[in-house]
Amino acid sequence: MRTSTTPLIITLLSLCFLLLNLNNIHLVGADNNSANAITVQTATVNFSQVGIDADFTGVILTVDNEGYNVSDFPISFRWEAGSNHSFAYNSPLIVKENCKRYVWVSTSGLSTAQNGTINVPSEGGIIEAYYCTEYYLKVKTDPESLVVIQGEGWYEKNAEKDLVAPEFVEVNDTLRYKFDYWNISGVVVKSNQITIRMDMCRTVTAHYATQYYLLVSDDIGGLSGISAQSGWYDKCSNITLTAPDYISRGENKSSVDYVFSHWNVNGILIRENPLNIHVSMPCTIIAHYVTPLNISLMVTDWSGEHVLQGLNLSIFDLDGDLIFSGISDENGLLNLTLKPGEYVLSAFSGRRKVAQQKVVISEPEKIHIRAWAYQLNVKCIDRNHRPMAGVVVSIYELLYAENTTLPENKSLVEQRRANETGIALFGMLWNGTYEIIVKDGKIIGREIIELKASDQITIKCNKTSLLLNVVSFSISEEPLSGAIVSLRGEDDLTIFRGVTDQNGQIKFDYIYVGNYRIFVDWLDRGVYSGSIIVEDEKELLIKCSVFRATFKIVDPSNNPLPYSQISIRRITGPGRTAEVNLGTKNIRADENGVFSILLPSGAYEFTFSSGIFFGKSVINLNNGDYSGVVQCSINLNIWLAAFLSSAPLLILSLLMERKKIKRYLEVKRYQGMLQKLENMYNGGTIEYKVYRKLREEYETKLMELGGRRRA
Repeated sequence: MRTSTTPLIITLLSLCFLLLNLNNIHLVGADNNSANAITVQTATVNFSQVGIDADFTGVILTVDNEGYNVSDFPISFRWEAGSNHSFAYNSPLIVKENCKRYVWVSTSGLSTAQNGTINVPSEGGIIEAYYCTEYYLKVKTDPESLVVIQGEGWYEKNAEKDLVAPEFVEVNDTLRYKFDYWNISGVVVKSNQITIRMDMCRTVTAHYATQYYLLVSDDIGGLSGISAQSGWYDKCSNITLTAPDYISRGENKSSVDYVFSHWNVNGILIRENPLNIHVSMPCTIIAHYVTPLNISLMVTDWSGEHVLQGLNLSIFDLDGDLIFSGISDENGLLNLTLKPGEYVLSAFSGRRKVAQQKVVISEPEKIHIRAWAYQLNVKCIDRNHRPMAGVVVSIYELLYAENTTLPENKSLVEQRRANETGIALFGMLWNGTYEIIVKDGKIIGREIIELKASDQITIKCNKTSLLLNVVSFSISEEPLSGAIVSLRGEDDLTIFRGVTDQNGQIKFDYIYVGNYRIFVDWLDRGVYSGSIIVEDEKELLIKCSVFRATFKIVDPSNNPLPYSQISIRRITGPGRTAEVNLGTKNIRADENGVFSILLPSGAYEFTFSSGIFFGKSVINLNNGDYSGVVQCSINLNIWLAAFLSSAPLLILSLLMERKKIKRYLEVKRYQGMLQKLENMYNGGTIEYKVYRKLREEYETKLMELGGRRRA
């Protein structure tokens, strides 16, 4: 193929040729001395080529039996005018076998032939050869040599070639190949018609998929309507054939004329339906049917007294292949049709097998299936063998992994509350391993059982009774009535709280077995704290830091002062006292001038007054009981001051009393709020975080008001 520079090259070569010839011309007779000389005329012949690149290293031109390659061009020869010389341009020039080559197209100048002999003219000349580039197109198939696709060969550079691959290649009635895609130098093209541009050597491959013919039919004249039809299927593809389990021929569709029996696949019997086929060869597949028998299945619990609804009843052949499955109705029944034979009947609840039995069916009949379903009664008692009414009993099924002895998981089956006799009734439990958990706020009982028959079990729960006798630390160990007793668990939460009776006793029924801390408050003071371990019913003596103070009040002559007025204040610090709240302001000695009282440990200031007599005593009750005589004296200064300032004192007294009443009402209000908070928490109507925050807030406020001391 000529390039756009060809005319310019020819012009330049022609000019060179003329100049050379002018230099070779000798004028005859111009030199008188050479008149008799013989003149030989020569001329230049140039050889050139267009279209061959440096990638070809072989011989392009042969002149007078001598070869020249691409690096020798252009080539000039100076020959005697009129002489003859042979030349030959080689073609084709192979750069790479079955890939690239250069092909001679034409020659111009002194010759238009690819090879031959020239007679050198006196004016010389040029001989120029034109080559075109050709690339090889390789056309293959996969599988190899499956079919010949026209178009393989050499094509001029940038030429376009259309290729068409057959859509199907038929081998026989059961085997053929179907066009899949072209692979063009790694590029996938799905169309079987393509156009190739030959800008380089190329290999294209037509890929074919193997297809086999599957013949699908039944043995009842095509009545089955199998889901997949006969036809061609790709090799290694997967298809599913579904044959109806039951077929009715007449207008009455409720009756069954045929029941599916098995498949015959190339002579192999297969009972699986639907049938999954992995296509690897031609197949003949036949669905076989038989005439059925009407069967009624009824499933009950093991006792036979209760029918079971909603169970999956499955029928298997002796090879373990599923023949039929359905769900039992509200009467525990499932009606079906079966062909005569021997079967295994199984009942399932979800994925759990709950019944199994082997049967032989030879005629229509009703079959009773007894499931492994049992009743279980759980009786809950405390450590004292008393019934635990109202506790929550939960039954969990323990799930074991294969070949293990430890449960992998557990699932809740049923949950009930115990009745007034402490019994929770459970019915229709499947055989298996269960964990029974009893809760009353927290877990108080647990037991694992293997259920194989109806049964009743008794669970002794971790609850018991605790009787506390709260007494003073005095020698006589006097009962403390009205003491507030709190039990706190290991998490430091108050679980139980109560007030001692007139005998100083308090009983906590149905408390959790475990470790407790006991706190006793009396007269707004914490008088005891300690730890106990509660396992079985227990009676404990709680000796509180409460002591008795006894006074005999006399005048200066040691005569008793009967019915003396007494006030008591607790010393809270240097120069600071607080009134002891005894619930009454009228505290007096007896007719013998004797006064005795139980008080929490601490320092106290007692004042005594009887008419014009006045006395004071400060004692410390931290180390035991106290007994002493207080001799009162006449205090004229107090008497006079009281007389002179009776009015202001009266006003001040009224103000002080109002302040005390206000504080007293505040204390009662916060105590009521605290009790209500405890009741809400124990009843489960408030979260622990909220309960804890409010309790600390109320107790802090009570401490500020002097109405309660945090233990």
